[in-house]
Amino acid sequence: MPNNFALFFFYPEKNCNLQRLPKGDNVSVGRDAKLAFQKAAGIFIMYLTYCATDFCKQHHRSTISATDVFDALNELEFDEYIEPLKECLQHFRKNGQAKKEEKKKRDAVREEERKKVEGGGSNVAEQSASSSSSSSASSGQ
Repeated sequence: MPNNFALFFFYPEKNCNLQRLPKGDNVSVGRDAKLAFQKAAGIFIMYLTYCATDFCKQHHRSTISATDVFDALNELEFDEYIEPLKECLQHFRKNGQAKKEEKKKRDAVREEERKKVEGGGSNVAEQSASSSSSSSASSGQ
């Protein structure tokens, strides 16, 4: 285990936030229970990270990859979660790619609009300059 593993117990409660807890009929979750869930979730994540780091070091890498996390889940005997998490990761990557493509399209449209405005703006400036020079020439006659 990492040397600072025990320090987790002294961290502030806000390091880990529970968004939703499943609630049954007529069941409420007390403040102490929420704190216990937060601490347990944090400890699990630290342990999973530690195991994934071991796989990362075995492959002589310094960055933990998704494969390392899946291998760590397998080692911790959470096999039933690997496939759903892989599907979730695949969906996340697909959505991320779609968002990138959407942003590229928006940026291309904005760039075209900016070029049109710049191109149109210089024509307007040229027209106003030529109209002022022609009006000054006509007033000089």
